[in-house]
Amino acid sequence: MPDNLQDWLNDRIAGNPTAAEPSSSVQKKILNDLTASLEPVTPLPSIPVMAAGFASAFLALALILIAMTDKAGLRLMTLVQLASVTTVLAAGAMLVCVFLVWQMIPGSLRLFSAPRVIPVAAVALVLVVALLFPWPRSPAFIREGWPCTLMGLGIAAVAAALISPIVRRGVATSRTAAGAAVGAFAGTLGVAVLQFQCMRQQAPHLLVWHLGSLGLAILIGAGAGWKLPPKSSS
Repeated sequence: MPDNLQDWLNDRIAGNPTAAEPSSSVQKKILNDLTASLEPVTPLPSIPVMAAGFASAFLALALILIAMTDKAGLRLMTLVQLASVTTVLAAGAMLVCVFLVWQMIPGSLRLFSAPRVIPVAAVALVLVVALLFPWPRSPAFIREGWPCTLMGLGIAAVAAALISPIVRRGVATSRTAAGAAVGAFAGTLGVAVLQFQCMRQQAPHLLVWHLGSLGLAILIGAGAGWKLPPKSSS
């Protein structure tokens, strides 16, 4: 009987019907190696509990950051604009929270297709902005716009830094998707804060500079997730 496990596996792969079973010493070594690799783990909460936790964190961060700003956007928006934007942002944030939890728990039950539903939410936000906000374009479009994108990315960076350690407690099957989910969460938070504090409530500004920060946050998150090393065992 072979004492080398690799030789035995090669015989099996080659279809050798006479390949003997590993010796008792090899089987004992395999058992010892597997036993030594086992580590205690802390079970994660259920998907609804985790999603509600992320949503609560999103709401708390948004309220704190909005309270710290000038809130010019809140004063300038009409009731219809305020209700529509708030509804779409809240729905999008909830979807992102659920998607983020799914990345942490492989094989979890998924009630909808995130690659289909989340883009629909993004399109809904674009349509709300395009249809409800005026279209005049400022002569200083770039000079007035890029500070908003930088602010949105700054908020996103802080939010991503806060939730990334929590996300890494899970086991993401795709680090790129997990990074994109973190970026989407953080970027959506940035857009929410920008919407309520920015005094430039015109569709071109909102679409390019506000939603542009969300797109950049997702791309940066996906890139950062792809480059991150797997979660190390301790």
